[in-house]
Amino acid sequence: MNDHAVKIAGGAPTGLMLAGELALAKVDVAVVERRPNQDLTGSRAGGLHSHTIEILDQRGIADRFLAEGQKAQVAAFGGTQLDISDIPTRHNYELGLWQKHIERLLAGWVGELGVHNVMANPAETNQWADLLAITGQLYGPPAGTSTGRPRAEPTGH
Repeated sequence: MNDHAVKIAGGAPTGLMLAGELALAKVDVAVVERRPNQDLTGSRAGGLHSHTIEILDQRGIADRFLAEGQKAQVAAFGGTQLDISDIPTRHNYELGLWQKHIERLLAGWVGELGVHNVMANPAETNQWADLLAITGQLYGPPAGTSTGRPRAEPTGH
């Protein structure tokens, strides 16, 4: 775990996409996820917006998602159905696809790129503690923000 230039805490879509982008830039990266596998309990994200599909298309992997999802040329906004068929893009639709499938497909892609994906298991219960010890301290959000999400501070490692 110590021999990677970048360690990403979290194997959800954002962490996996970041890992893929770094791997494409020839950065040695590992993803550490506290779940033992990509399975999710309950529902989370239920699809992808057209711009997200454009980004996946730029990386040559959109077809993987399109093969498993359901296209819809409407979007809901405040309880109103909006026709998005005239949006100026090759992907003028949203794609219905549960997050567990999105994560599985992204994990497969980053694996092909050589990203080390560490899923927690009983033999590796200290992976998160190891990750934080390696990468430095996590601090709360900057003053004046209300995100409640932690931010990482670089430590020079």
